[in-house]
Amino acid sequence: MQPTDPQYTATALCVAPAEGQHPLDFMLDYSCEALTFPAKFPFGVGTFTDERDVPITVKKYFIQRLLNRDKRFASDASYLFFAQYICEMKQIRDNITVAMRKTAGRMSASVVSDAEQLRQLMRNDNTYQFLQNVRGSPAYFQRTVRELIAMVAQLGCPQFFLTLSSADMSWPELFRIIGQQSGRSMTDDDIAALSYDEKSSMLRNDPVLAVQHFDHRLKAFFKDVLVGASALGPVRHHFYRIEFQMRGSPHAHCLLWTADGPDMSKATAEEIEDYFGTKVSGQLPPVEDPLHALVDCVQRHMHSVACSKGKDQHCRFSFPIHRRRGRYWQSYRRRRGAGASPSVSRDERRHSETCPGCTRQQRGL
Repeated sequence: MQPTDPQYTATALCVAPAEGQHPLDFMLDYSCEALTFPAKFPFGVGTFTDERDVPITVKKYFIQRLLNRDKRFASDASYLFFAQYICEMKQIRDNITVAMRKTAGRMSASVVSDAEQLRQLMRNDNTYQFLQNVRGSPAYFQRTVRELIAMVAQLGCPQFFLTLSSADMSWPELFRIIGQQSGRSMTDDDIAALSYDEKSSMLRNDPVLAVQHFDHRLKAFFKDVLVGASALGPVRHHFYRIEFQMRGSPHAHCLLWTADGPDMSKATAEEIEDYFGTKVSGQLPPVEDPLHALVDCVQRHMHSVACSKGKDQHCRFSFPIHRRRGRYWQSYRRRRGAGASPSVSRDERRHSETCPGCTRQQRGL
């Protein structure tokens, strides 16, 4: 911009290197990576646009960068988002090209220029089909939902729904690995002495390794516990979806079909109760059991913002639990209409979490 005051014209230096040029797309600017991250590419070479003796895809290039022993790329959140954007944009553009070739006989300039025909294509989702392979897109999840509905139609209702959360703050081996990556040897006592903020900082500094560790544990849990050991019965099929919590850690929502499970659409209430009574327990193990402390820590319901969403101040999970019927704990509902949940005030919430009697009832003792 030129100065408007004439007294500054002699001393002002106006630089406009992009004057008279057009903005370039990331995929067309061959220096975008080096110019965006000059500290990582001090010599301006070695980016994903450079020519190599052995050509590699953009996706393989960024995988190598993020899994490299040098953590300058994996520890930079901005670079992670940059890599995701480039990979998804490349995938979308390749899919657009394929979609245009497939619809060349039906797509023409007149169709695109006609607003009504274009709206009809959008209503039929024909304009979004090329996004089916882009993970996280609406078309991707639409296809995934249809596949899940097809599984339910063929296999029946699943017997189990599991939510496997990432207890990364309680994984000493994860912090030991992160410490080794930075040249720091940590003992169990060193890890136990870490504060919450210190652990959070270690996870933020290497999010790629943290997610890899969760993925490895999830696959090992399915292979060794759910499928291999048949902890819930012989698993025929399974389906899971990965989501990320507000604090950034992943968790998995899983559906399991077991071979010895009842047909949920035909079984009686007694058959369902007898089957799940041997699989699911609402009681703590004995105090001398090694799992007592772990179950007491992670399987006790604590009221949080997830209990009452919006203006409704009721625990939608029906806690605290006050009475028992048969083999299962039943919720005491203060009915304010059909399906109303128990009203839990702030004082009641604090009482149920601290009162030994309420705590024993919640634990199933």
